[in-house]
Amino acid sequence: MKRAMLCVVSAAACALAVAEGRPPAAEPAQRPMAAMDGYNFIFLGDTRPVLIRLRVRIDGKPLQQAWDDFIDSLFRYLDRDGNGVLSEEELQRAPRPQLLTQLLRGNLSDVRPATSRSVPEVQVSLVGGKVAREGLAAYYRLSGVEPFVALIEDKTSQAEALTKALFNTLDLNQDGKLSKEELLAAPSSARALDLNNDELISIQEVLPNADPNEGARAAQREMPKPLSNSTPLVLLSPDDSPTRLAYILLGRYDKDQNQKLSRAEINLDPRIFDQLDLNHDGELDGEELARFLDRQPTEIDLIVQLSASGSAGSMDIYDPLPNAPATGSTASKTENKSLTLKLGEARIDLVAASGLPGAFQSVRQFLMGQFETADVDMRGSLDKKQIQGNSFLTALFPPAEGDGQRRLSKEEFTVFLDLLGKAVASSVVLTITDQGRGLFEMLNSHHDGRLRQRELKLAWARLASWDRDGDGAISRNEIPHQFHLRLSQGPTADVQLAAGTVVPMPAAQATAPEAAKGPLWFRRMDRNGDGEISLREWLGTKEDFQRIDTNGDGVISLEEAERADAKFRSKVTGQ
Repeated sequence: MKRAMLCVVSAAACALAVAEGRPPAAEPAQRPMAAMDGYNFIFLGDTRPVLIRLRVRIDGKPLQQAWDDFIDSLFRYLDRDGNGVLSEEELQRAPRPQLLTQLLRGNLSDVRPATSRSVPEVQVSLVGGKVAREGLAAYYRLSGVEPFVALIEDKTSQAEALTKALFNTLDLNQDGKLSKEELLAAPSSARALDLNNDELISIQEVLPNADPNEGARAAQREMPKPLSNSTPLVLLSPDDSPTRLAYILLGRYDKDQNQKLSRAEINLDPRIFDQLDLNHDGELDGEELARFLDRQPTEIDLIVQLSASGSAGSMDIYDPLPNAPATGSTASKTENKSLTLKLGEARIDLVAASGLPGAFQSVRQFLMGQFETADVDMRGSLDKKQIQGNSFLTALFPPAEGDGQRRLSKEEFTVFLDLLGKAVASSVVLTITDQGRGLFEMLNSHHDGRLRQRELKLAWARLASWDRDGDGAISRNEIPHQFHLRLSQGPTADVQLAAGTVVPMPAAQATAPEAAKGPLWFRRMDRNGDGEISLREWLGTKEDFQRIDTNGDGVISLEEAERADAKFRSKVTGQ
């Protein structure tokens, strides 16, 4: 590693301030409590914006506080002499920003927000002997290493193709709508799509003649990108200028391009509109819109609890502010412990990955395996020559080397990996998938790319509330615009430690099927692994099937199987 570490700042005069731990004028000494406590999002709905507050906790602490604790641990790790500042030699062991970014997010091309300014012509060194804890924190922050990043991927093209194909199959009278009767008949109508006759309808079966080259093109389109001013969800930073939001709102809702928004264009609550309309001309200009956050209450307030230890996460919904006007936005929990938000003509599902991700554990095991492979003489330590013979370890060697004798012990390497694990556990990636007005995803409550018989049977129940014109049918433009949000800890793509050193991530695993649970007979009969037993899979009598199928929906669910099994066992034992 070079003797001097570089970061980008706005002026050379800031260099000494950052190095000594004193923040430059553009960087507040302490983050405001709002930044510590959560993140503001604006959902740009079809008719109006919705303000959403997302609070992330790690073991009960606000995410930023958990990250600050990691920075404290990192500084103590580097500050070997304990004098409160980092010498040039100690700085050599600090993880490169690129390394931390890769471990937190994976090999994504660019995860900085679209509004970030690049000033590569101005660089500044952190001066050894003067870098305090705040200086180290500012260095990583200015280098783009943050505990929270939001990305969006666009899957609307496939969703539109699936919707068109499903309409062609389910719309029996071809009137361009799906009536209640047609949706109730969906299990029978869709049977023709089940090409392998396993009572599951996959995406490939709905689109069997898809262009084989489209997959590569779709993969390019769907690459995660940072949120920007033009994405449906916009992340608001505490450091954002109010004029940025005004620009976003005008760009989204100014239909007549007069640089003002009328009541009809933005459809705000009348009281909020009146408070913003300072000159009472019936329109909101850029200056008035810049006050939007000062007047618009939070409509949806969510909290996500994650853990650094690997235990399952949880999500809760807070009521809007007491003085918030009625908006029609709703939030509710679902059976699979996710949250569902209904925002006008849009539906948002939010799920949280449970526990510290296997992605980092995979990286850790891979690197530890590289260490053990390089330790050919089994001394429990590596010299510089041995490390330089392994490109993966070379990328880590300067920060991991601990004793100053150009040897790296296994214990030192383990300590360093533990520190990297703490960084991963103290950070979050929010991945937003834009699924457009997708009928397949609307019905596929498991989000696993397979339509079950139960999901088809519940088609009308799932869609009825979106019948906005009350005609007893669902048209394509009544299918809600859907977004799937996933909070995770750790890399979401392959990790590239340095040029040519890519640690591949294991293939994403679908949610464990319900068939892996329940009584043995239930698991044996569920031959297609969809977590329920149809009459065709059932090996007993029809009468027994109907007794166990207590809700009469034509399938035996996991819950029904467990109740029946418990009742049977209690009869056998006489308890």
